[in-house]
Amino acid sequence: MVADFKANCLTDTLNRLRNILANYGYGARIYQYPGKDVVERAIGLYSDLLKVRDVSEFFKVVTEKKDEINEISPKTEMVLDFFKGMQKRTI
Repeated sequence: MVADFKANCLTDTLNRLRNILANYGYGARIYQYPGKDVVERAIGLYSDLLKVRDVSEFFKVVTEKKDEINEISPKTEMVLDFFKGMQKRTI
């Protein structure tokens, strides 16, 4: 169950965020994309979570970082939605 969550949710989201991060370098001179700091923080957080191999340790780390996860998750979704929407197609 935890392995599925890590593979399907965290890894997928991390890959999407890494792809989005490339947009900030590519279009930064022309466009002012929102949320670069959110993307960088989320990449760091999700990368840290994916490094944890032991299930009990994973839950311990999630518990320790729950406030950070709760704070960054809705912001991450807004950035992902932005790049999924019409704004992305204008590049």
